[in-house]
Amino acid sequence: MRRSGLDPGEIGAVFVSHLHGDHFGVGGTGGAGGTVIAYTGDTAWTAAITRASHQADLLIAEAYHWDKPVPHHLRYADLVTHEITARRVILTHMSADMLARQPPAAYEAAHDGLVITV
Repeated sequence: MRRSGLDPGEIGAVFVSHLHGDHFGVGGTGGAGGTVIAYTGDTAWTAAITRASHQADLLIAEAYHWDKPVPHHLRYADLVTHEITARRVILTHMSADMLARQPPAAYEAAHDGLVITV
């Protein structure tokens, strides 16, 4: 696999696609029944995140810092200032700065052992 991008394809009953981002990228998967999960890797803000979240049942997004810019990482501020349309958003890859804060109810914070049902 190339870090710069993956070709769309199927893995079992799951379709995988990749949208190029700044560092690792963003992508989406669709499973049986049309469930769509979009996710970000380490990446600065890109419009591909908005596209990936469109009609997604779940967006798993890094939120490394609340509002401090760090190269190749999303900030919570990036997510709330752009149109994220996923039905559910779970924040991950959070620094101590993020972990010390409580995101609004519109976003959930990932934690060790979290089990997600979509």
